[in-house]
Amino acid sequence: MILSLKSLRYMIVFWILAAGMLVSDTAVYLYYLRPAENLLARIESEYQMKRADRKPEIEGPDKKARELKAVYRELPRWEDFTRVMGEVYNKAERLNLKIESASYQPSPVKDSGLVQVTVTMPVTGSYADIKRFVYDLETSPRLFIIENLSLGSGKGQEGDISLKLTVAAHFKG
Repeated sequence: MILSLKSLRYMIVFWILAAGMLVSDTAVYLYYLRPAENLLARIESEYQMKRADRKPEIEGPDKKARELKAVYRELPRWEDFTRVMGEVYNKAERLNLKIESASYQPSPVKDSGLVQVTVTMPVTGSYADIKRFVYDLETSPRLFIIENLSLGSGKGQEGDISLKLTVAAHFKG
């Protein structure tokens, strides 16, 4: 097989370009990619070492006990019952709600040192204000548990509704 001079020139140019690309790729790898790979490997190694040193948060009795202690610390004392209920009444008053009466039923929670007080109260006012009142109780930093609520027609102004609300609160005994 005889190659023409023109074909030979194309082959020489091709091999020169191929060799040039090989040299430039090698230079890019050695000067840019290899140091980046080494840096990445070092960072990954450090990450794995730190991860191994970190103690995982174990879900278990110890964690639950710590969480319960934290909740217990935040509970008001039984002596603060009047003040806490005053906060509830003040919140209702700011929302233009009427609470005519309330019944309280305290009961000790067995083996806990806590007193659960169940409060039942009829609340009258606009739907929006009652909705806001219930929301405020649910999101209060106090631990209020809404046990029951039932809506009815209001006894006050036109458009008012009434709500019979039963809330439980816990206090340190």
